[in-house]
Amino acid sequence: MIAFVSEETVRARRGGQIRVLIVDEDETFVEECRSALELADYEVATADLPDIGIVRRMLPDIMVVAVAFRGESLGLDFLEHHMSDARTASVPVILRESAAPSTIDQESRARALGALVIPHTIELPALVEQIRLQIGRSVVVAGEKTA
Repeated sequence: MIAFVSEETVRARRGGQIRVLIVDEDETFVEECRSALELADYEVATADLPDIGIVRRMLPDIMVVAVAFRGESLGLDFLEHHMSDARTASVPVILRESAAPSTIDQESRARALGALVIPHTIELPALVEQIRLQIGRSVVVAGEKTA
C-alpha cells in the first residue's frame, strides 16, 4: 500500500538526510540541480545513464530521471523496470521530459507507471518544490503508522 508521510518523517528515518538520485546526461542540468538540492539540504548522487543496479545499491528516497538518453527513450524503459522491481518500486520518480517534444503515449505511459512528469525547461526552484511534494511517498510496512 502506498501512503504519504511528511518530509520530516522521511528525514528522521534516514538520520536527517534525504537522498536524491539524478539520472540525466545533461551535465549542466545535473550540476545546477545538484547545487540547488544541496542548498536545500538534500544528499545528491548522479548518473548519466539509467541503471537499476545503482538504485538497488543506493536506495534513494526519490529520483529525477530524464526521459531520453542519446535520443532513445531509455528513461521510460528504466521506469518500467524500476516499478517492476520489488526492491526499488517504492522509490518515487520524477521524469524529466526531453528537449524534443514528447508524445502523449510517452507521457501516459510514464504517468501510468506512477511517475510525475515535469517539463524539460522546469525552473530549479519549481523542481525542488516538486521533490519536496513527492518525497513523502513511501511504501507502508505492515503495522507501521504514518504521520
